Amino acid sequence: MSSTARNGRTLIVDIETGTDVNDEWYARKAAKIKAPSTWKDPVKIKRNKEEKMAKLLEKAALSPLSGKVVCVGLGMEQEDGGWDVGCFVDRVGEEAQLLHDVDVAINKILPVGYIVTFGGRKFDFPFLTARSMIHGLKLGFPWPVGYDHSHIDMFDQLGEGSLEDWSILCGEGKKQHHGGEIAELIEKEDWDSIILHCTEDILKTAALFDRYRTVAKLNRG
Repeated sequence: MSSTARNGRTLIVDIETGTDVNDEWYARKAAKIKAPSTWKDPVKIKRNKEEKMAKLLEKAALSPLSGKVVCVGLGMEQEDGGWDVGCFVDRVGEEAQLLHDVDVAINKILPVGYIVTFGGRKFDFPFLTARSMIHGLKLGFPWPVGYDHSHIDMFDQLGEGSLEDWSILCGEGKKQHHGGEIAELIEKEDWDSIILHCTEDILKTAALFDRYRTVAKLNRG
């Protein structure tokens, strides 16, 4: 990684997602679920199909084909080295408006130097790009996809482990909020807790990036 500073301050991005399926999706997936052909007990077959369907629903929020963006967090580096965190949350089921508002906000803070995520190369940015495409949005700021030189994915740099694993190892402590809670928080419409979750992820990522930047000799923008 070059030690040359990029033009602009660092921006950290994190998203939270929820399930977005309809009856057609449910029927199509259910039709593909089969119990072992040797089974004859209709009760056992029905229970097996229900269990498999439940597992599909648990993972639905992780795919842009069956999930939607419910919160986008942006962490902008400040001149004093701190981080200003703001979260956009979809409280009324208007994902397209959420994505548009985030795009407008980023364009107001350009130029951006490094864009930092934890797992963003395989999850956050493909998800944001796909959902924007589904809504037919024309974004002013293109999300970096693939191996864009402006994007530093801390998961890729570190090779393995979760954000919490690295936060603990680097002395930043355990996370108070976890991704497994998001589905329940959405159901409860507890948007404030979702914002807290997203904010914590951004600040944990920022702390890791500050350490990484020193080791990799990355200058501030």
